[in-house]
Amino acid sequence: MTTCVLTLVLGAVLTVTVSASPQPPSEIYLPGMIRDFRKDHPDFGYDAAAAVGHVAGIVDLTLPVSGNPTFSGSGYRVNSQWLTADLDPIAPHLFLSASSIPLVSAPTLDANAFADTWDSSIGGYLFQPPGSAPDYNIGGFMPAISEPDPFIANTGNQSYSNSKNGLPQNTISGDIHCDTFSTQKDTLLVIDGNVTILCEMDFLLNQNTHITLTPGSTLELYVQGLFKVSQGSSINMLPDDPSSVKIYNLGVTQMEINQFSAVCAIILSPDAGLHLAQGDQFFGKFIGQTIQQDKDSGFHWDITPWRDACNNIIDDIAGSAGLNHQAGVTSAVTFDTWFSDVMGTNLSTQYIIKFVRNAAGVYEFRSDAFFPIDDLLFGNEGEPHNSNFTFEANFGFTYQSCQNQFFDLGGSDEVYLFINDQLVIDIGGVMNGQRQVVELDRLGLEDGEWYQVKFFYANRNLFMGDINISTNVEIEVPAMVQVASAAFD
Repeated sequence: MTTCVLTLVLGAVLTVTVSASPQPPSEIYLPGMIRDFRKDHPDFGYDAAAAVGHVAGIVDLTLPVSGNPTFSGSGYRVNSQWLTADLDPIAPHLFLSASSIPLVSAPTLDANAFADTWDSSIGGYLFQPPGSAPDYNIGGFMPAISEPDPFIANTGNQSYSNSKNGLPQNTISGDIHCDTFSTQKDTLLVIDGNVTILCEMDFLLNQNTHITLTPGSTLELYVQGLFKVSQGSSINMLPDDPSSVKIYNLGVTQMEINQFSAVCAIILSPDAGLHLAQGDQFFGKFIGQTIQQDKDSGFHWDITPWRDACNNIIDDIAGSAGLNHQAGVTSAVTFDTWFSDVMGTNLSTQYIIKFVRNAAGVYEFRSDAFFPIDDLLFGNEGEPHNSNFTFEANFGFTYQSCQNQFFDLGGSDEVYLFINDQLVIDIGGVMNGQRQVVELDRLGLEDGEWYQVKFFYANRNLFMGDINISTNVEIEVPAMVQVASAAFD
């Protein structure tokens, strides 16, 4: 048994006993940092009558190196909530619909390019009338992807010709870890079994190369460098089932399908776009930065439902966005002071919140009067409460696949949650209370892996101080707590 001591600057010393027992703790103490602001700060000092309502999109989707949210300057009112099939509110950028393509920025289509829809669950694209053009979910969630680890040893460059070892075709039945994977003219590659290929550099299919799969086989392809399918080449056009091929673009180089080539797959490319050049065709699902379609190219979106890591259907309900709004934030400069110590602008101190595990195994912290610094720091300034403050906390958890792990957060004002620096809860604005849920099985996390969480809360409402956090993950608190500088004690 070990004991650690956390000092609460507000006047108490808290002793936490951590037991080696396999039983989950009934209480978890999470240390964080509170920063107090005067009510004449340009972003604070609101009251209930001046509430602007729920605003999304005022912070960037990814945390910068500083570890603090960045003001985007391009938020918008949420007129109606984006919901899961169970009617739980979700961050708008997490929305997944069978008919909507998640992109960071809008696609560009040549006048002779086209996009339509089809349903792979009822057969191949050529055996059904094409559907209407898909929608584009601009600013959509970009999943965090990584190469398989551990994996087999790297064998260097891997090249295939139209005949290998005297065989009329090249059969790949085992995993490959290489630098560059390339083919020569007129090469046929057959995937037999569940195969993973990891390319530390490029993946290049040259003139008239075709990759097919035997029935029941799958291919997972990870590429760090350039992905290029060119000059009449194809991947998985027989039997054209997108779910059997998954392509993960780990790098930042635009993916290229060009010169009358075709690919049928599910592609995740969070940091790069997809380019379809002259006469090229893509069949399946794509999540990435953007899509560029040149002359006579076709993008054929598969409208089969998205599924999470446990094969559960994801069928979200679209909300609606209103006018652009900055939620009362003056500028990026003023927003930067919310979660940073700035002499003369804020005062900071440590604060610890307590999670209590209920009978359902859910840890909860709930308060409808969260005013932890009344009469402290800058004081109440003549108001009923010291209500102009922010709170942040860092912690971790181990993801357990298919255990229905979740975070459910809400508050009277801003609430932001980042997992591995990616925004998953987005509640901006001064309001009378709003909540959002993130289901971890849909984020593409790795089973058994540890993930860092950063939580940010702001109270700018003079009379309301609601905060609600619940989760069924066992929070792992940091070993050491950031200490407020002497200038702010």
